[in-house]
Amino acid sequence: MASFWADAEGPTLALTPLKDTHECEVAVVGGGFTGLSCAYHLAQAGVAVSLFEARQLASGASGQNGGQVLLGWPCDMTALAERWGDEVAVKLWRLSQSAVERVRRLVREEAISCQFRRTGHVDAAYSEADVEHLQREWRWLRDHGHETAQWWDADAIARRLGTSYYRGGLFDAEAYAFHPRQYAWGLARSALKRGAHLFGGTPIVRVRPSSPHYILETASGVRIHAQRLVWATNAYLPAAHWLRGRILPRYGAQIAVKLPRESALPLDLPTVADTTPEFHYFSRVLPDTIIFGGRMDTQARRRGEFSALVAQWRRMFPQVTDIQVTHQWTGRLGLSFDFMPHIVEYAPGWWVAGGYTGHGAALSTEFGALLATLASGGSISDDAAALLNLPWGHVSVKRHWALGPRATIRDMTHAVLLQRALGAW
Repeated sequence: MASFWADAEGPTLALTPLKDTHECEVAVVGGGFTGLSCAYHLAQAGVAVSLFEARQLASGASGQNGGQVLLGWPCDMTALAERWGDEVAVKLWRLSQSAVERVRRLVREEAISCQFRRTGHVDAAYSEADVEHLQREWRWLRDHGHETAQWWDADAIARRLGTSYYRGGLFDAEAYAFHPRQYAWGLARSALKRGAHLFGGTPIVRVRPSSPHYILETASGVRIHAQRLVWATNAYLPAAHWLRGRILPRYGAQIAVKLPRESALPLDLPTVADTTPEFHYFSRVLPDTIIFGGRMDTQARRRGEFSALVAQWRRMFPQVTDIQVTHQWTGRLGLSFDFMPHIVEYAPGWWVAGGYTGHGAALSTEFGALLATLASGGSISDDAAALLNLPWGHVSVKRHWALGPRATIRDMTHAVLLQRALGAW
C-alpha cells in the first residue's frame, strides 16, 4: 500500500537519468532533504552543482517520515551535556534552533506549499523512570533559556492527547509539522530555478580520486568529473564503505488512521513521540486522519504485517472505535551508532553526512546548508564547528554481541539499542 504522503503529494518532478559524461564543481549524491538543501544552497551561491539520486527524489526517509519538524537532537540535551560538556551542548542546541528556523524561512521565502504549521510537540513518558528523565531534560532547557518548554502531568497529557497511556510529558511549543514530500519537491524546484542540475535514476556505484578531481561512475558506466563531492545517502550505504558501522540502516512502520466522525480526540493535537520500547509517534494530518508510527520487527516487515502497530493504537486509544487504516508503509532510516548525526570530511574535498536517527526533518536541511558552505569554501559558525569537531563513533556488531567485563553502562545501553535496531533490519 502506498504511503499517505505519496497519495497526497500533488505535482511532482520527473527527473531523467544522466546519459552522457558530465562535469561540475560539486557533485551531490543523494536526493533527500540533505542533498536537496545542499544543491539549493550551492546553486544560490553561484556554484555549478549537480545532484544524483539512484531512484527519485525523497524516495527514502525524507519522503516517508512522520512529518515532525523538531528542535533538538536524537540524544537528549542532558545526555549531550554529560558526554561533551555544557558549552558544546548549548552550541548544538542553538544549531538545532537554526535548523528549524531555516526550514521555516525556506518555506516562506520559496513559497513551498507543504502544509507547514506550528503544532507544538510532546515527548510522552511511558514510565515513572521516563518522567524523571524528561523532567531533567525540561530543567536543562529552562536553565538555558528555552522558555517555551513546559511540563505536562498525566492529567494534562490525557486531556491534550486524548489518552491516559502516559504518565507525563515534555511539551515544546516551538515545533512544527509539514508534508515531507511536498517540502522535498519545493526544495527541488527552488534548486532547479537557481541553476542546479538534478538527475534521477542515476545510482553512483564507484568513486575514485583523480587529483585534483573526483571521478564518479554510474551503474550504466557514465562518468562524472567533479572538483568536490558531497555524499548524502544516509541509510542507503555504499558497499564496503567507511560509513558501514557508523550508520546502521533500520526500518520503521507507519499507518494512516481515519477516525470516525465523533472520535473525541483533540483537534489541536500536538505532534507526539514517546519513550516506549517501540518508539511510537503520531500527529494529526487531516481533521479526520492521524499518522501513527513505530518500530517494526524484521519478520512482520517481510510479511507486510501491520497488526502489531494497529493493536498498539487500539491500546492507546481504546475509546476510538470503528477506525479505518487507509495507508500502511515502511521506510528505512539511518541509525547513528552514537545516536548523533554527523558531518565528516572523509577525504580532501569529499564530505559525508548522515545518521539522523529518526530526527532529521529539520537537521538534514541545516546539514545541507552547512555542507554547501564547506564545499564552496565558506566559513562556518562556532555552533557548526562544535558539530564538526565531534568524533563519529564506529561499532563492530561482533563487539556488541560479546561485551567484555570492562563494558560500561553506556556500552551496554548502546548494545541494547543496537540489538533493537538490528532486529528491525
